[in-house]
Amino acid sequence: MDTASATIGIVLILLFVCPVAYIIWQQAAKNKKRLQQLKLAEKQFKIKLDTIDLTPSLLLGLDSAAKKLVVINTLHNSPLQVVDLKKVHRSSVKKVAVDEVKENKNPSCKLVSLELLNGHPGNTTSIVFYDEEEETGFDVETQLALANKWDTLIKGHLQA
Repeated sequence: MDTASATIGIVLILLFVCPVAYIIWQQAAKNKKRLQQLKLAEKQFKIKLDTIDLTPSLLLGLDSAAKKLVVINTLHNSPLQVVDLKKVHRSSVKKVAVDEVKENKNPSCKLVSLELLNGHPGNTTSIVFYDEEEETGFDVETQLALANKWDTLIKGHLQA
């Protein structure tokens, strides 16, 4: 009876622990592959990324010395984009709010993006952090905070 209880206990623990360990292992492997993409971009463009952010939808890297921003949108499998911050005149966070007000009395956001103006009004690079239409399940406030963080980083490297 005592051995049977211990065996059942061990099986139950393994039943709950193994799936969690597997998910953690898969996520670590996925992040390693995504980080490898940024390392390849470093070699390809001969830059050294000193600030890196991995989000579920974006890979962002900044080379402070060369003033280059690397953007990879993993949600749409978009090609690698390198933005030369020497050519960017202005950076701002664009937040499009929904007209209706939810029960928490705060207007919800439909879109959060970082807009980089490259001189002419029509020549703008947009980095989308949150899009309600994508239905990714991302938290708006977290993505807005991340967009503000990168806006602050980029503004520190723009030409005066």
